[in-house]
Amino acid sequence: MVWLDVTGNDGNALYFVTDRIERLIGTRAEGFTVSGILGDGGYEGEVIVEVGENPQVTFVDAWLARGDFSRFVASIDRERVSAVLTEVAAGLTRELSAHGNTTPRGGRGERPGRIAEDRPAWRAVA
Repeated sequence: MVWLDVTGNDGNALYFVTDRIERLIGTRAEGFTVSGILGDGGYEGEVIVEVGENPQVTFVDAWLARGDFSRFVASIDRERVSAVLTEVAAGLTRELSAHGNTTPRGGRGERPGRIAEDRPAWRAVA
């Protein structure tokens, strides 16, 4: 759990609980996807943060639980929260990259992975 350096309009502290970190693979630019739960003690919702060349934050509840999400988003500065989530996710992925981890890494009983080969060897087959 990471306490974000931002609060809701009501003064509630916001937190982010990382569920999964995955390397972006395929035709898109190199980067990571960090998914987890964003909450303030009264609301919790799924968030996906893409870190890389074009950072992006997706609030999953904007499509799945619109009523709850609209109340929550009305109580926060969405742009500021998105910026802070991007900073946190970038920090998490830098930490993994610095240690050679190229996961997937999950928080649901999965063990983190570590690839021992240098990165160029994996790029040749990816």
